[in-house]
Amino acid sequence: MFIVLFAFVLGFSLSRASTCTVAATTRLVTRGKPDWLIGIGIAVCFATISLLALKMLFPEKLPIARELPIDAVLIAASIAMGIGAWLNNGCFIGTIGRLTSGDSAYLMTFAGLVVARKISADWQLDALPGFHFQMAALDTDTGIFWGAVGLAGAGAVYGLFRVVKNREQAIFALCVMGLAAALTFASNPDWSYEAWVGRILSGKGLSQTLEIELTILALFAGATIGSILNSRFSLQAPHLQRAVLCFLGGILMGLGAIFTGGGNDTLLLWTIPNFVLHGLVAYAVMVGTVAVLVLAKSKLRRAAA
Repeated sequence: MFIVLFAFVLGFSLSRASTCTVAATTRLVTRGKPDWLIGIGIAVCFATISLLALKMLFPEKLPIARELPIDAVLIAASIAMGIGAWLNNGCFIGTIGRLTSGDSAYLMTFAGLVVARKISADWQLDALPGFHFQMAALDTDTGIFWGAVGLAGAGAVYGLFRVVKNREQAIFALCVMGLAAALTFASNPDWSYEAWVGRILSGKGLSQTLEIELTILALFAGATIGSILNSRFSLQAPHLQRAVLCFLGGILMGLGAIFTGGGNDTLLLWTIPNFVLHGLVAYAVMVGTVAVLVLAKSKLRRAAA
């Protein structure tokens, strides 16, 4: 099962890059530095180019991404995911990094994801308009598509240029992260840990040959080893306030992910690289929500001071 190896490399590179949408957005808003968001963009560009290459090599074997209509449900879910990530102080990707660095409070994020799935099932929220997936057909005959391909190619070349010229290890890790993510999601688009929680709670049980479970374990093992080698691992007892915020954040992130077709990890590294528009809109709304909350908190602190 090559997917297990791909996930391990993804987790390791994720840890080495130390990337997170919340941290990157906070850095932009409070310090005016977009470099971390640019780094995330480089990872997305590498995932995009990698998936295009895979589609050319294996046109009949690669799964097709799912798409959702861009409506009020999607926007509301994206806002909820942004609020949840802000409360959690880490997005779906950042949660992996923080937990595998030893912050045990982030176990409560997973508890929140479980509650989100229970709420969705008990209240039958999946019956809301706009929830049901359709399969996205890649329209390669439009100028917009080729413009997006050109943009992704330019981003990937820019990342390689920084790696070769400046020997930036974080950028190299982001490039590897994009490639590994493309290979992992192309092997099984439904492997993410948030989707696995939904699978278990819906009664589907463990996957055949335990492929998904081993893939998730490999992701966290790779991230943990990367954290240890980077001297960032430090086991911490959960602080009550942080644990509560992680739990609440996990609930909102989970609810948002259900109605956007996956957490921001799936949006960034699978949905958007497949040129599915709702992924870009959902992620942009999430980032905008985090930015507004960070800015509001900063202004309140200044006013109080």
